[in-house]
Amino acid sequence: MTNSVDRPHRDALWRGIDIYRDAVRAFIVRNLKRVPGSTVNQLLLDSAARNPDVYNRLKHDLDSTDDPKSAIDVGHFPHIVGHYWREVFDNATRSSTSIRNRMHLIAEGRNSVAHPGARDIGYGYAIGRLDDIETVMSEINARDAVSRIKDIVATISVPPPPVHLRIS
Repeated sequence: MTNSVDRPHRDALWRGIDIYRDAVRAFIVRNLKRVPGSTVNQLLLDSAARNPDVYNRLKHDLDSTDDPKSAIDVGHFPHIVGHYWREVFDNATRSSTSIRNRMHLIAEGRNSVAHPGARDIGYGYAIGRLDDIETVMSEINARDAVSRIKDIVATISVPPPPVHLRIS
């Protein structure tokens, strides 16, 4: 995606979400492979069992590929990690349970950039979601991703303060 003049914050967040998606896909699959007695595909489906729409879409996507990483997306991450938090992911992260909350916020951010409005998203919103992404990347020990997110943040311009005209 090229950097759009009229939506620079959206474009920056979109690039960050791409990095996040790739790193978290690998993290989830790598850690689910460590669960004895089940396949990654079965564990992924079990995490979606409470939501028939998500389950059916995920089953379709898993049946369409040999690579479970390509079947899961940003919206799945909070549910998968939450479902297997104690069993798998609590010990796979550096220190924080807040990543589950941040994953929900990032999924909301992904929806904001995937369905843009007439104007760019706010600077504070983009920086907030990129901070969430950086924190999750740090928690899962994705050092390269952390560095790439910091590079994106460094390219975002702070918007100028609003001009208030005084009419006398």
